[in-house]
Amino acid sequence: MNRVRIGSGLVGATSVAALNYLAARYLPGAPRLDVLGLQLTTAAFKKLGIQPPSGLPAKALALLGSLASNSMFYGLVGLGAPKAAWLRGGALGLAMGLGVLTLPPAFGVGKRETGRTPTTKAGTLIWYILGGILAALTFLASHEHKGKSR
Repeated sequence: MNRVRIGSGLVGATSVAALNYLAARYLPGAPRLDVLGLQLTTAAFKKLGIQPPSGLPAKALALLGSLASNSMFYGLVGLGAPKAAWLRGGALGLAMGLGVLTLPPAFGVGKRETGRTPTTKAGTLIWYILGGILAALTFLASHEHKGKSR
């Protein structure tokens, strides 16, 4: 994966994390993706037979895991024709949002954090779609800059 795609993915992932933390602070019905990440991290440790960390180390590990995985996924926005990056970004965000709404409950976690109300579900989808669009914007800006510098 090249630097532009990695950077684009990181912007998308960071924007989702920032939206999550800001919304959790100011909007009572906001999705709690941070809590979901913590639950999934704890479940993974338990599945491996390892005592999961607690407190700040657990939260930091969950955030790093989220940023790493989301960055790689959003980095896919840079594959294909640049003019279709917006569509790819939106589609990637929608796919991630739908995945977050459907997959964790299948493992017994996350329903309350991302799907407790229609507003919470909508917020989850919107956060991830915005992340995809921002990844696309970053890719396009980097791609245009790269073309002009030659």
